[in-house]
Amino acid sequence: MSLGAQLARLHRENGVVGSDSTSDELQQRLKRLQAKGQRRAVAGSGFSDEKLAAHLGGNLIAPGVVRVDERLSLVTRHGVVSLSAIKKSSALPGWKPVDVGRLLFMDTETTGLAGGSGTLAFMLGLGRLEGDDLVLRQYLLTSFAGEAAMLKDCADWLNGDERLVTYNGKSFDLPLLAGRSRMAAVPDSFSGLQHLDLLHPLRRVFRARWSGCGLSTAERKLIGFQRLNDLSGAEAPEAWFDWIRRRDPGRLGGVLKHNRWDLISMVALLPLLSRAYLDPLKWGGELLPVARSWSKAGREDLALGLLENRQSGLSPPGLAELARIHRRHGAWGKACAIWSRLSAAGDVEATEALAKYHEHVARDLPTAYRFSIGLPDGRARSKRCRRLSAKINPGQQTMDLFASAP
Repeated sequence: MSLGAQLARLHRENGVVGSDSTSDELQQRLKRLQAKGQRRAVAGSGFSDEKLAAHLGGNLIAPGVVRVDERLSLVTRHGVVSLSAIKKSSALPGWKPVDVGRLLFMDTETTGLAGGSGTLAFMLGLGRLEGDDLVLRQYLLTSFAGEAAMLKDCADWLNGDERLVTYNGKSFDLPLLAGRSRMAAVPDSFSGLQHLDLLHPLRRVFRARWSGCGLSTAERKLIGFQRLNDLSGAEAPEAWFDWIRRRDPGRLGGVLKHNRWDLISMVALLPLLSRAYLDPLKWGGELLPVARSWSKAGREDLALGLLENRQSGLSPPGLAELARIHRRHGAWGKACAIWSRLSAAGDVEATEALAKYHEHVARDLPTAYRFSIGLPDGRARSKRCRRLSAKINPGQQTMDLFASAP
């Protein structure tokens, strides 16, 4: 391998843009398209960056970057939800309540969904609470050259201790922005922030009940919001390339509105999702995944309350989870009552739990033996029965137990 090839490989491995990188190809493509568009603009519409900024109700803050700022009162309703509900937002598993003024909502519109160095975030939307207002800040690149200025201005707006909220940002937006920041040689403003990706808790509670868990589905089913005349996320890249190729701003307003709705919907969704985690069945969700999430997050008291309140309607897996919690809390009577119900229905795990309880807790070896021989044939059953047989005296009692076994 030549020295030049080795250097190129090292550059790629370390995120350094080389002359043969995908990012460089995208940059050159955008420059060519923009040059063509500018030539057509001179001969045609003459739609400059300044005119585009005015058209969108924003400002050209640097060459290649339009910024649109908006303040929205929290008394505004989004669907059936008042945005002021965000001030009463409860915790989610693994996400403790914080001062809502620290919440930062973020969403991007990109040139594609593949990610990697060839994908550009041409629009970056942010939202945070200031007093009784939701403040929205949206950046639109009018050329590739504005990317670094956009990322720097965004960094200046943050103070570094925000709690980031996204929708599918963990697997897409954050890695993309981290890569773009590295290529633009500017600090990554987001990777160090505590992060809540709303997609994951929503999917956990509604995956079995909904056909999909996209943000638009959550809008319809939880927020009661139906987008009208929305330019979909899939159309956004082509709308931006219309600008780059022909200086055509026709659909960029639609992209801005789509991104704005994404941000507002996240603000509305967070408190609703918190409520769903306190009573998932009321909101049409699944109870057991929510209870397990609370247990995993160290809030077994909430898991226990959810399962006990709905015990009569629990499925066998739900009952088994409730019995496990009772066992951990030392509530053996409640645990055994559930295990007995499950064991009578042929549940092997519950039968084994009863055998262990009577052997190690109740010290009732004959009863432990009776449950042990009810387990499926196998090495574990044989070993357990032999151990119990050796403990039971006199020896004749073992034969009696065989005779009386269920």
